[in-house]
Amino acid sequence: MPNATTEDPKRAILIAALHPQPGRFAALLQRHGVGLDWTWLLERAVAHKVTPLLASRVAIEESEAYVPDDIRERLSAARAQAVERNAKALHDLERVDRCLCRAGIPYVLVKGPVLTQQIYDSPSQRHFFDLDLVLHESQIDAAQTALEGMGYRLWGGDRYLGFLPPSPDDLARATTAMRSALRRFGHELALVTDDRSLLPLDLHWQLMPRGRIRPSAVAWDNVTMTQVGAVNVRVLDPEATVLHLAMHAWTNRPWSFALLHLCDVAWGLHRLDVDPLRLADLADRWGGRRDLERTLYALENILAIELPPGLRAHAGMTTPSSRFRRIATRDTMLESYAEPAPGRLARLQQEVDWGLAVGSLRSTGILLLAKYTARMLYRFGRG
Repeated sequence: MPNATTEDPKRAILIAALHPQPGRFAALLQRHGVGLDWTWLLERAVAHKVTPLLASRVAIEESEAYVPDDIRERLSAARAQAVERNAKALHDLERVDRCLCRAGIPYVLVKGPVLTQQIYDSPSQRHFFDLDLVLHESQIDAAQTALEGMGYRLWGGDRYLGFLPPSPDDLARATTAMRSALRRFGHELALVTDDRSLLPLDLHWQLMPRGRIRPSAVAWDNVTMTQVGAVNVRVLDPEATVLHLAMHAWTNRPWSFALLHLCDVAWGLHRLDVDPLRLADLADRWGGRRDLERTLYALENILAIELPPGLRAHAGMTTPSSRFRRIATRDTMLESYAEPAPGRLARLQQEVDWGLAVGSLRSTGILLLAKYTARMLYRFGRG
């Protein structure tokens, strides 16, 4: 963990802004706020998807005096956008819930508005892009059909294949090819409305990409009912919530890593009533123990988060591999993986190093197999 007396103040302040308790942030800002590089702070916050969280800390009255006017305006806008997004999510969730209930299709709501309600202090602290629903795999087709009645359509045929099909008919065929490949090798389908009047939906039949979670891991075994907005909905129980977030933190490719996902786990551990033994047992059943160990290490050594008493000992957590510890530093996570390395060989090496460190090579390989399968189906007219 970096020495508090020698660490770059702007990095220390950014990390402190992400802590569930705001005290250290205020103290550091009072000590180092004058002349602070706010352009860097905002740039890093945007890259790591934590701008609303940084903005919420700055909104404390004593802190605003240190922030340049243009930066303060952008931070205020980020908070307002997060609040607006959450309100829209709750509105859209009501419509989606009515649609799926009419079709007799149960679902589990994960992330997004569940987190803003259960673990964060305010909807202004976390922005999200879409709604994530977990369904029984046998009901994915019926759910897509029902949601198409609301104006949703399957998204990504062109981007997923890596090229723009020359005509609407070709795009439709590419989208069908993509869907066939994802249903065989993937774990979710993305739906959007043409006018973007409703939030995008991700329909999951597995919580995580194939190769990253055991096929026997069933979200429905670990759910509870709660009120999200006006909807009484199934959500993951505390242990499953934390484990899912911990596993999700290492799912993306290296240049897509975001501190937001570590924040989700940190805040979840401090705000939810998590039983360490149940958490460890669930991690073993889902095949997520290594991801959980990586996340707990990163919380302590990157975000300087004190874990709940007894979590490591009671859950039997061990230290991650030396390869992971080498990349799990503030320097690496804040800067080195901000974008793909220049050059194809360097980029490949970067991705392989990351994959070996976080155990994602298998799942990445399966997703690539899905992509190449979709291309072949499209090329040979079988989409």
